[in-house]
Amino acid sequence: MKDILKIGLGIVIGFTCLGALFCGGLVLFGSALPRPEEQEQPAPTGTSRPAPTPTPTPVGLTRANPAPWGEPVVNDQRVECTVLSVERGVTLEFEQPSEGMEFIVITLRLRNLGPLDKARRYGSTDFRVVGSRGVIYDRMFFLSTLDDALGSGEFFGGAEVTGKIIQEAGIGESDLVLIWDPGPGSSARYFSLEQ
Repeated sequence: MKDILKIGLGIVIGFTCLGALFCGGLVLFGSALPRPEEQEQPAPTGTSRPAPTPTPTPVGLTRANPAPWGEPVVNDQRVECTVLSVERGVTLEFEQPSEGMEFIVITLRLRNLGPLDKARRYGSTDFRVVGSRGVIYDRMFFLSTLDDALGSGEFFGGAEVTGKIIQEAGIGESDLVLIWDPGPGSSARYFSLEQ
């Protein structure tokens, strides 16, 4: 009879243990072991890693972070543009600026960094200006031309062109940014016109 009781008691304990394991913890004598996610975590010891530093956006990719004068920016077509100089309040021979506006002459250098046998298009119409008012001033067409105007054309890899473009913006408007958007194949790039 003792053997039957031992076997019966062993079966009851076995089922109890299996049931407890399937329910997420082992119950022995009225206490349960905590699950790993419920265990208390040790306090930090001061050897924790510092929070990762966010990677800054490269200059020239956004209006909020334009490239400064003299810093070249490369577009998606592997053409590099650099603002060399900016002249505000320029007088043109045959035109007057719109009321409340002024002419700006911007000297640019473009370099084709692509393969020697691959031509890329460039043009003064690829550029616009935006300032603190948030108004984008489109390129205007002028009767007056500059002797060293940028113009438009194509150039092969390894070639470089330098020229001036004329833009219009609000008199004394601050935070002027040049937008360079050559169209399909490249996203816009941004250059500060403030020194």
